[in-house]
Amino acid sequence: MAYFIYNNINLNPYKIAENDSDLSSLSLPEGQYLTVQASQGDFDAVKLSLKTILPYNGTSNQLVDQALLYNKDQMIQFIDKFKDLITNFLQNNPQSNVFSRWQNYYTFINSVNVNAIYSAPKFLSTQTFEQYVQSTGNPFYNILQLP
Repeated sequence: MAYFIYNNINLNPYKIAENDSDLSSLSLPEGQYLTVQASQGDFDAVKLSLKTILPYNGTSNQLVDQALLYNKDQMIQFIDKFKDLITNFLQNNPQSNVFSRWQNYYTFINSVNVNAIYSAPKFLSTQTFEQYVQSTGNPFYNILQLP
């Protein structure tokens, strides 16, 4: 069962979790977030950055088709921001049950050669970063999955 997590104050999307174990690893403070079940298809579309979650309307998850496609400079900024967030998580959560997952993902994205990617024909003008990672056969994660 997949989940979308919303901020209780303004109902804006906050995190996503692919299953109960991932939901538990988020360690959400009780009462501050609303957790809503999501279909696997909706979760996968958000995880691949093909769709964006809208604020919760009180009855159902709402998504908009909005693939996150980056030019080379934007991709470098995106990866750097993601690495900073992962580094912060790793430094502050060495005992987390998902520590090794994020450590491995950090190692992978740190090795991504953006120049080589953008010199390849047909890359990111038609793919999100997550689709690119998926195409390499490596596990991939969305920034919203980071605890």
